[in-house]
Amino acid sequence: MLGKIIQGHIITEKIADGGMGVVYKACNKVTGDFVAIKTLSEQFAKNSQVYNRFLNEANILRSLQHENIPAVIDLVDEGNALYLVMEFIEGNDLDYFIKHESGPLNEHRLYAYLKNILSTTSYLHKKGIIHRDIKPANFIVNDDRLKLLDFGISKDKQYEENINLTTVNMQLGTPMYMSPEQVMSSGIDSKSDIYSIGVVLYEMLTGKPPYKKGDDVKSKIIYEDFPNPIEIYPSAIPFYVKCVKKATAKEKTERFKDCADWLQELEEYNQKRLAELKQIKEEAKEDQIEKKTEVNKPEEQKVSEYKSEESKKRRFLIPWIVTAVGLIGVSSMVYINRPNLGKSGSNKAAKITIFTDSLKHYCDNRLFNNAQRFCDSLEFLGENPRLKQTVFDNKSKIDLLKDEINQAIIDKDLSKAKDKIAELLLASEEEEDKIAARNYELKIEEIELNNKKRLASVSSQRTKKRVKAIKSRKKEVRVHEKITEEEREEVDYAAKAKVRARLESEKAKKTPRGQTIITKAEHERRTKDKKSKEKKRKSSIRIAPAAGDINIDN
Repeated sequence: MLGKIIQGHIITEKIADGGMGVVYKACNKVTGDFVAIKTLSEQFAKNSQVYNRFLNEANILRSLQHENIPAVIDLVDEGNALYLVMEFIEGNDLDYFIKHESGPLNEHRLYAYLKNILSTTSYLHKKGIIHRDIKPANFIVNDDRLKLLDFGISKDKQYEENINLTTVNMQLGTPMYMSPEQVMSSGIDSKSDIYSIGVVLYEMLTGKPPYKKGDDVKSKIIYEDFPNPIEIYPSAIPFYVKCVKKATAKEKTERFKDCADWLQELEEYNQKRLAELKQIKEEAKEDQIEKKTEVNKPEEQKVSEYKSEESKKRRFLIPWIVTAVGLIGVSSMVYINRPNLGKSGSNKAAKITIFTDSLKHYCDNRLFNNAQRFCDSLEFLGENPRLKQTVFDNKSKIDLLKDEINQAIIDKDLSKAKDKIAELLLASEEEEDKIAARNYELKIEEIELNNKKRLASVSSQRTKKRVKAIKSRKKEVRVHEKITEEEREEVDYAAKAKVRARLESEKAKKTPRGQTIITKAEHERRTKDKKSKEKKRKSSIRIAPAAGDINIDN
């Protein structure tokens, strides 16, 4: 693609490669102006649904005219490819800006960026367009302004009547920034964009996305409360924390009515904040004037009193020394100016001495806020305090310790936090630092108490399981103890009978010679039967007569 000419624009480099589209930077051959040219990736060029989305984006962008939306210059159809020629915007996207350049945004940028996002989205909603993919990566940071990009999955009701962009129940968008209804693919409207803006605001406040990689993001969005920015970044501005909570409510009715309503609240807060800052500046200016007045007041007062006394003397002496008025006038002027200069010089030197001693005293006692005030006073008198760098280093150290304590508490590294609190108390004796240390200690105590409760809960569950197991074993023992001695004998007798039967069955088996092994009882029975039969047989035999016997019958 590099070097290709499209409608008088030469493509010079690739600047973005998304899931379905590619964006190139191109230069106009005549004017030399740069433009951005977006086209479909090769693998999606023949996909009708993706083609329709691309056409949808082109038609939406052509219908919009807003300072925070890139202008469309031309739409080129070359038969086998579509090219969308747009205004080129210099800068990185908001996602990169937060992660690599700024971290949590300061109050000025928060207000400016959120105002840009809300005004742009409000304009889209009035046009009947729902973006459906609001996320930091779709905003380009251009000075103090954000430009909204990527309308590929935006929903334009009028346009979608004539073209099928999505299938039924199809999820479109980036899961991290989806609203609950968008995750469930039901009832998506302008308040879905408001939810996504709330997630973007969370990231601008804390410098981190609300969920980690690997989390089941969709389940968390539907079933869990949205994370509180204070837990990640304790210094988050309360107004913006409240905005995040309201915008990311599960129920649509609990969110902002629309972007215009949110924008109005933002402007009201900004006006109040500007008034507060103006009042603080005025008070600081008045304090500075009072300090200057206090420094100069004794000297001016003495001069004025001295002049008034001299004028009285002059009025009293004028009738008597009319002839010498010139000489007396010159003499009096010299006399007036001489003591004034002497007193002014001595006064300044005395103040410098007092302020220097006070500065040393406060540094020795680790009261660096008071020491800073005396440094400022000495600088006002034209002095460069020797201990100025010491005061600055110690105040920087104290601020650093506070930041480290905050981070340790966030990371739940309580031992480190306690060590840093001890260092803070050693580094400063200021009352406000002691109060801050006490607040940190209270936070740590609260975390430890919660940990103890959690451990106690786990221990209680384990104890219950052990007790249950012991009761179960005791029950088994009681059941076994109920078996009587007779039952045991019966059990033993039955066992012995089984053994006897087994032995008899083994003896009844045939030997290798083919003989049968019989039991003793069977042998006795068979012998007895045999004897009985023999006896019967003998009793039935008739005895034959001998040869010499007489036969009586004959």
